[in-house]
Amino acid sequence: MTAWELAIAYPNRENKSTSTQWYVHREGETVYMSFQGSVDKMDWMQNFSFWKIPYKNMAVKFWVHSGIFGKYKSIRDEVLKEVATAKKVVLSGFSQGAGIATFAHEDILYHYPHIEIESTAYSGPRVLGWFAPKKRWATLQRFTFRCDLIPGLPPWLFGFKHVGNHSHLGKGPKWLHVCPLDHMKIFEYMKEIKK
Repeated sequence: MTAWELAIAYPNRENKSTSTQWYVHREGETVYMSFQGSVDKMDWMQNFSFWKIPYKNMAVKFWVHSGIFGKYKSIRDEVLKEVATAKKVVLSGFSQGAGIATFAHEDILYHYPHIEIESTAYSGPRVLGWFAPKKRWATLQRFTFRCDLIPGLPPWLFGFKHVGNHSHLGKGPKWLHVCPLDHMKIFEYMKEIKK
């Protein structure tokens, strides 16, 4: 299963209280997991709940997107339980799901440093504060498409940044985030390049 196929897999798990849907599949000692993007009103309310809160109880705190982090926290125990005996974890997510995958990536590596992890985030928003240590997400691969609006939110000036290795797909400047229609067009683009 490719990272893109995983990102669009139909969810088989849900936390109804936070409207968080995700997909889990195990093959031997490899766990495949993806997180769904926004599908309902509650998801959009969480997307716009972007005031910053501290991430974990650490000596040197950094800040995160409260709405999307709240979604991850609601499924965190289940995520960590699913991967506890794995040797490899493949994570993926699209849009809001990419933000959730960003948190899951770091949390899995923190709790299970022996696990090999491949994480891919497609068209996700900024979810980490300026001072989040980039090295924690050194193996996360992030994709954006043309002038997609969502990766430009919340604005950088509000104290948020992206992490991971960035690949820009399609034509257009990777710093310009003004077109909401480009957000869903990544699906068409990925289908074309996979042919």
